[in-house]
Amino acid sequence: MELTILQSIIFGLVQGITEFLPISSSGHLVLTQYFLHVDELTVSFIVALHVGSLLAVVLYFWRDWLNIFHLRKDMEVYQKNPRLLLYIIVATIPAVIVGFLLGDKAESIIFSPIVTTLLITLGSFILFVADRFFARDKSLENVNTKKSIVVGLAQMIALVPGVSRSGMTISGARMCKLNREDAARFSFLIATPIIAGAGLMLILDWSGDFNTSMFIGVITSFIASFATIHYFLAWIKKVSYAVFLYYSLGLLVAVSLAVIL
Repeated sequence: MELTILQSIIFGLVQGITEFLPISSSGHLVLTQYFLHVDELTVSFIVALHVGSLLAVVLYFWRDWLNIFHLRKDMEVYQKNPRLLLYIIVATIPAVIVGFLLGDKAESIIFSPIVTTLLITLGSFILFVADRFFARDKSLENVNTKKSIVVGLAQMIALVPGVSRSGMTISGARMCKLNREDAARFSFLIATPIIAGAGLMLILDWSGDFNTSMFIGVITSFIASFATIHYFLAWIKKVSYAVFLYYSLGLLVAVSLAVIL
């Protein structure tokens, strides 16, 4: 059964907001399915949601990517680290290899709402620890092969549904002493090939037609993703990542009460 317009908007908002916040988009989509009583999202609709996020991250960082590929030279940080493209590739390789070996097995794992929320909370706790005890003020110009490998290994953990990709990569970057803003920026840059790869794998399994719910999902996910990236990068300069641990703990309490009662 095709999703209603309201359900499509809700899923698009959830995908767009949580894809780039360190609180797990996959986990929140599972919770949203549960509380909206939607049995299972179609592969084509999930593709639509990812396409919206991918378009947003590419459009938001278009200048960054042109500088990373040395097609423009108007952003100083990329001139100081001309090998950043290599480091993005290095950070992407571990998750790509493991994801390829697992195929769709990882994504097919469906946890209960409480277990899903526990995993979201665990990811937020790891980020809290990394932000509190490993924090430094290095920038993207200090990214090297060693730091990229650390971030790449952290990203592998996020293949477990409910564990945030951005949360793990930001945690890895903070452990490598990057400042909060550049840790998030590096996370978003390496998100581009990961989201594109995940979307491509889903497209290969896509056997449906493009319909209204998918169109609404793309548009809503795009708008929510673009806004989230923009405001998150500005906001994280002023606050710590502890706020996401507080949010996750509150979510855990709320979901547990909703399920039990």
